[in-house]
Formats: sequence, C-alpha cells, structure tokens
Amino acid sequence: MAIIQQFLTEKLQAKIAEKLIDDTTFRRQQRSGTIWQFMPIQTYNTEDFVYYVTETVNAVASIVAKGAPIPTSGYGGFGKINVNALRVGKGHLFDTLAQEQMQKVMNEAMYKGVGVISGVDPGTGKIISVNDALVNYLFGSVKSVVNGVMDKFQQMAVESVAYGSVTLNNDPLTKGTAVLNFRETEQPYDALHFPATLTDTGNTADRRLNRWTDYANADGIGMIEQMCLDYVDTNGFLPDAIWMSNRACVHLRNQEATIHKARQAAGLAQVGSVGVAMLKEIMSNNNLPPIVTAGADETYDVETTTPTTTNTRSNFVNRARFLNENRIVFLKEGVGELGMGITMEMRNIKQEDGRISNENSAVMVRVYEKSKIPMSDEIVSLAAGCPIVPIARRMAARTVF
Repeated sequence: MAIIQQFLTEKLQAKIAEKLIDDTTFRRQQRSGTIWQFMPIQTYNTEDFVYYVTETVNAVASIVAKGAPIPTSGYGGFGKINVNALRVGKGHLFDTLAQEQMQKVMNEAMYKGVGVISGVDPGTGKIISVNDALVNYLFGSVKSVVNGVMDKFQQMAVESVAYGSVTLNNDPLTKGTAVLNFRETEQPYDALHFPATLTDTGNTADRRLNRWTDYANADGIGMIEQMCLDYVDTNGFLPDAIWMSNRACVHLRNQEATIHKARQAAGLAQVGSVGVAMLKEIMSNNNLPPIVTAGADETYDVETTTPTTTNTRSNFVNRARFLNENRIVFLKEGVGELGMGITMEMRNIKQEDGRISNENSAVMVRVYEKSKIPMSDEIVSLAAGCPIVPIARRMAARTVF
C-alpha cells in the first residue's frame, strides 16, 4: 500500500500541499526580486513558446513643401523565435523506513480517534498534527522538490543575462545537456557589451583595464562609465541598474580612483573610505545607473552522484552561486523573460493519479507508489520553461576580478 501517497492525497493534506506549492513558488520569486524584476516569469499554455520580435528603425521625419508628397520608407525586420522549453524535474524517495513511521502515526491517530492532521493554526499557519516531526518532514519534502525546480530556472535566468547564453553541460544526475545562445556575436556591438575579463594590474596608461582588486591602479567607475557609453550608443538609453556581488562592490569602493571621486563629490581633501551612500552619490553625479547588490549573493544546492569534498555538511551536495561574485551585469527592464509552459503530464495527470498541485500551478507535483517490494513512494516535481532574451543588445556584462 502507498502509505505516504495515501497521506498526502487525503483531502485535508492535499489542500495544505496545494497551497504550500503555490506559496513556495511565490516566495522563491520574492526571495530573488532583482532577477525576476528584469526577467519576469511569463506562463504559456504550451511547451513550445513562440516569441515574435519586431524591430523598427525610426528615421527622422523629412521637411515637406506645401503640396509636395510625403516621402515614405520601410525599414526594420520581423523575426520569429521558436523556443522549445527545457523540462526540469526533481524527485524525493520515501523508503520503507518512512513508510513504517507513517503507518505508526496513522495507527496512533486511529487509536486516538483523530486525524493525523487536525487542522492549521489560523494565527501562525502551523500544522497541528499527531507527529510534528514526521509531518514537517513530509511537507518539507514537498517544498524541497518545488524549490529545486525554481532554483534551476533562476540559475538559467541569471546566466542568460550574465553571459548572454545558458550552457547546461552533462547534468550530474540525468547527464542531460542544453545550450541556449542569445548573443549576436556577429554584430560589432557584442564585443563592447561583453568585453574581455579584466586581467591587468599596474596599468597606468589605461586604469580602466586593471582588475578591481588592484586598489592602487584600478578605475572601476571609469570602466563602468565607458561600458555605459557603449551601451547608449547601441540602445539609445542607459541600463536601469548594474548588478554585482557585495564583494565586487567592496572592491569598487576601496579603489583609489573611487576615493578620489568621493573627495571631489564631498569637496574635501581627505576622504579615507567610500561608503555605500557615497558610492550611490558618485554614480548619480556621473549620470550612471545605480549599483544593486540585492540577491547577487544568493546560492543554491547542486547534487552529485558520487561523494566528494563539498562546502556543505553532505558529501553529495555542493552550494553554488547564481551570479559569480566577480561578474557585473547591466540590467534593463524588458531585456527578457523566463517562460514557463504546460507539460503533457500537467494536462493529463489528475488528482486520482497522485497530483497534489493545483491544475494551474507553474510546477506540477505528484506523489505515487514507486515500488511494492521494497515498499517506497516517490514525490516528483516537473515544470517546463527557459529564459527568452529577444533583444540581445540590451544585455551587457563583464568579469572584473
């Protein structure tokens, strides 16, 4: 008998799980407001997204003499991008031991004449149950498989704007591979929007080429200013924000060139250090976009199939950054989106088949009996989606140390 499945699909538990899935998806987006502000999630009713891109060149109007015909011209192009969504899934196995524990809890509840879950505290939202530890573990597993999917989408969204492409090489669990490239490398602007990594130290001829860790010689503000000029030449407007890690921001604040600009802004000969408020003023005084660090240092967990030295307590889980701490990214509203579609499974797997997510949820979650001998149930999540960047020239980024 599928004991875990039976528990999670019973009416009360299923309602709790359904709300939990939607809340978890929403909170994952709220946690990383920066990337989703510029790459918002859009849902489609199919796995095949069709994104139409219209580009128009608006030439200046002509002076027309009285009675003369108005000149007309046609410019621009009309393109169509077909994107097949990437299917993203994560599962969790409940082994025989978990089944036994669940059976004991069910028997205890039956003996007491109550349900395993008697309700939800309206004030705190805490689930009232016979065995808090086991119930929290089960619902925690529901959150875990949803978070795993949303983290994968977030990783792809960040990578798409940070590098102009997404490369998923040899997934450690499925060996799956996918490559999405949004850059227009054949266009002259591309090299200016994605310039080479800063490697110089001690370069006094052009301080903008020094690594940001070379405090004595680097001119990070000057480098940003040049990239902004190139960005304006391409687009006709500035980016909305420059996204970077706190460490990159610290390096920028500690550069002698930044301190010198702070002295000019403050009108003082002695400024020992540059704080966040002063850096904001410097950027504003130089007509540069604000620096944003919110969400830039967030991490996600990556599973491996073989034990190795990791930066977590598990030998099978490594913690990785969404945005590399040495990468700065120009962000512009409307640069792209994270499209999510409806999979065939979402359309056809019903509640009686173990689906515990809402039929309109962006992530489908199902619990089912995987094996009778040995007894095991499995909870799995599945979603389809991928980043879409239709206007490549709105992207720009650089590795600065």
